[in-house]
Amino acid sequence: MNDVQIANWLNDNGHPTPRGNKFKNAHVHSIAKKRKRRLEILDRKPILSISNMNVRYVSS
Repeated sequence: MNDVQIANWLNDNGHPTPRGNKFKNAHVHSIAKKRKRRLEILDRKPILSISNMNVRYVSS
């Protein structure tokens, strides 16, 4: 399904946007784009780096 078809399906089945409007293909495209970006971020392995570290020993 393309964005227009998905927007039409959502509107035909009574699903409003979060603000209560009708869906347009741009809304569907934006939602899909944000989901894709979020999934890419979640699939990345975390990068661990330690920098600028100082260790001091203080005797008491």
